[in-house]
Amino acid sequence: MYLANLAVQRNASAFFDKFDRSELQELLTTASSSWLASKDDLRHPLELPSGLISQLRNISFPTIVVLAPVDPDVPLDCKEIHQIVRELAVGIYCLNQIPSISLDANYDQSTSCQLPPAYFDTRIGQILISVDYMLKALWHGVYMPKDKRVRFSELWRSSMDIDIDGKPQTEKNIVSEFCSAGLADLSNDPDFERIYDENMNEDPTYNPNSAQEKRLFMQYADNILLKLTFGTTQIQQHENVFKFDAIYRLTNLIRMTEDHLDTVTYQRLQQRLALQQKLVKKHLENKTEIRKNIQYLKIMSFLIPLLIGFKRKMKIPNLNKLLQPYSDDKVKTERELPPFLLGPDFKCQHFQCAQNEYFHVHGGIEFDVGTPSVEDVLEEIKVLLLDPDTPYREHYPIPVMEFDGKSYYVISIELEAFYQQMYKTPWWGAIHEIINTLKPKRLPLTDMQSLEQFKKRFGYKEAIKCKSLPYGMKSAAKRGLAAIFHTFCRKTSSSSLCVVDESGYALLHHASMHNRIAIICQLIKSHLNINQRQSVHSLLGPTALHLAAQCGSVEALNCLLALKADYKLSDDRGWMAIHFAAFYDNISCITVLWRKDPDLLDAETTSEYRTNPLLLAASAGALDTLQYLFSLGANWKKTDSEGNNIINLAVLYFHTEILKHLIELNNPDLPVWITLVEMLQCEDSTRKEMAVRSLEVLCLAKDYYWKCILDAGDINNTASILEILLHLFYQESGIMRDLTIVCPKNENEEFQVSSK
Repeated sequence: MYLANLAVQRNASAFFDKFDRSELQELLTTASSSWLASKDDLRHPLELPSGLISQLRNISFPTIVVLAPVDPDVPLDCKEIHQIVRELAVGIYCLNQIPSISLDANYDQSTSCQLPPAYFDTRIGQILISVDYMLKALWHGVYMPKDKRVRFSELWRSSMDIDIDGKPQTEKNIVSEFCSAGLADLSNDPDFERIYDENMNEDPTYNPNSAQEKRLFMQYADNILLKLTFGTTQIQQHENVFKFDAIYRLTNLIRMTEDHLDTVTYQRLQQRLALQQKLVKKHLENKTEIRKNIQYLKIMSFLIPLLIGFKRKMKIPNLNKLLQPYSDDKVKTERELPPFLLGPDFKCQHFQCAQNEYFHVHGGIEFDVGTPSVEDVLEEIKVLLLDPDTPYREHYPIPVMEFDGKSYYVISIELEAFYQQMYKTPWWGAIHEIINTLKPKRLPLTDMQSLEQFKKRFGYKEAIKCKSLPYGMKSAAKRGLAAIFHTFCRKTSSSSLCVVDESGYALLHHASMHNRIAIICQLIKSHLNINQRQSVHSLLGPTALHLAAQCGSVEALNCLLALKADYKLSDDRGWMAIHFAAFYDNISCITVLWRKDPDLLDAETTSEYRTNPLLLAASAGALDTLQYLFSLGANWKKTDSEGNNIINLAVLYFHTEILKHLIELNNPDLPVWITLVEMLQCEDSTRKEMAVRSLEVLCLAKDYYWKCILDAGDINNTASILEILLHLFYQESGIMRDLTIVCPKNENEEFQVSSK
């Protein structure tokens, strides 16, 4: 027993050896700055996310069986699954951390791979970096293989002769240096050949690559990101058997509040960004390795809430029954990525950069730990799995079974009790002992250590500014530097933590916008008001929950709800968090809020327009959100206080993609053509103009749409419509003519058009 305990303690010590000083400080801080932490650490009442975490049923079996959907084109490996289970057990049970990644810009245009410290040098970390790098490579049209970029990360600063401000001083040809290091046009890869020649734009009146549109896009590019969110769509349980299905959503986010980005500019940016997002989504899984990694991430989206639920039930995976872990050298994760650069002949036109200008990338991947309600497993599955001859032990490859025409991997995980045992030190106990020993030795940071971390990310000049407590705390909150924030909190009073900046935002608001849950938890532990509003000119500004919903910060949203933020509060316009999520096309945030309270689906704003999430999605052109709200059962007949339904709003804000979708639905309660004709005949000049502009695009979309327009009115109405459209045609052609439309006397005659 003594030797066994010694081995456990030795392994626990080895776990911490892989971290350098600053990483260890971050690890120790985040371990107690999470809603997963113990009640003693959190010091705040908690309401768990909906679904599996709170609904997990008790089991009496020593082993659980997980049925995971099979993608026949990418067979998975049992050893990879066991490695993931092992790493999640350490991260969730000991270090209170959920996997995620945030790619963040450094002052010299390199990119930090910001993982929760528990997932440094893990297979999970490698998978997250691999998928997120491919996402950014597709978006920018450039790629560097992993082995080459790891080497280039070590050499590029000296090669470029980077100065103290992060600027290159070299006289070398920068494009040649990057390309010789391995950077290449992604479209030269056979898996992505000619993808940037595809035309995703179906609006003939819009040119996404015009100089004006490119300039506008690049003006806000540093605040625009693409992000993946993984979550489950169905979970079933029967005793120790679990079956699930999972998806991921690709979301574009513009991380700017409305005082810095008006809604008109936002919608212009969205029009171009939506086309880029469509292309990235279409081709993200072209490479087999990425497709396989995405399957592992889907499995993780179930395992994470499952293990959090088992932690509450005091059960933990028995790591001794898993396959042997990978050696440390096989799970090294990149800490940063070298800059991207566009060569003169690269095909992708999404970004416009000066010659020899390299740049950082940003975005991320996160998991929604909330799930649908737990259902019962089908009887057919119970019968098959209770068969004693069913092979679901440790096999290569993972055994597969078929239920109801779908194939599922059968994954077996053995559990043990999660509590201290007499005369025996469990592996998690050894880790906790080391954490308790290291905390007083490594925290808080010294002034010099804080300055070093700021310099690494922001450069020397900005780091000096960060020595000021208000400025430094705001920078740490936005960047998620938990150890520095913890250190600065010890130097200031609790009351100063809720002081607002020049824009009226407090630290809690910045942390929520940037999805920094370790900062949020530290602030809430200091007994701050979780519903603090932005304070500008005595208006009722948004709360942290509103801002998380607007910026697509799913982790922050789940954290704030777990800490009992009020999701029914409205801002000065009468918008609740659900309205922000709908307008800004953040489906994952809508899912979190809807699971919290299904009545939010049709919740009206308290403003004069009395609008709801569906109407806001239509006015913003958020087609994906509109479709999702339909799938949840939203009332499509709803109108605002001025009588506008989703068709009227899509026309008024010129969102023809939504109109085309509604036309294809062919819902008699949503008569697009009749509504357009009515708007054409309206006395209001704005409604008439927007109806004409929408018809112009729709007429060119599909040939038979012309007939639909004409069928929508009687003969006299049709004559008026034709006259309007022909005037429009001649105006667009640069031809000025007076037109006269002569109506037919009977249905066998045709319209006559005369002009001068």
